[in-house]
Amino acid sequence: MQLIRSLVAAFVLVGLAVLVGDAAPAGAQSACRKQCAVVAQACQVPFRLAFQTQRAGCTGAGRKLCIVAARLLYSAGRQLCRSTAAACRQCCQRGATLCHSTCGDGILNPGEQCDPPGWASCQGGAVCGGDCQCPPGAPAP
Repeated sequence: MQLIRSLVAAFVLVGLAVLVGDAAPAGAQSACRKQCAVVAQACQVPFRLAFQTQRAGCTGAGRKLCIVAARLLYSAGRQLCRSTAAACRQCCQRGATLCHSTCGDGILNPGEQCDPPGWASCQGGAVCGGDCQCPPGAPAP
């Protein structure tokens, strides 16, 4: 339950960052870059929480291997977030004032029902699809 509350808080923070970015005057590249930084930080929140949750669940004889697996998944999430931030900065360099994130960045954006893909983040424990949509019959959370 705490994990869900933390994820919701992260999504709210990202939503506020996007709204602040929309209010930035045209041509304000520094505001666009600031938005990219906020998106990059917020992107890491669900991966960090998943790592902490998974690591806490590692017990017994396979504890070390379980922790290694958790670190690998966390590392992959961080790499995804770095790629997302780089794409956002490139968008800003092209003169855009608001650069939106994409599916798979761990941030629930407009038009997405769930994020990141592969997580059981849809109602009933259904897995989020590669297009950040819940499967038919599994409503979004």
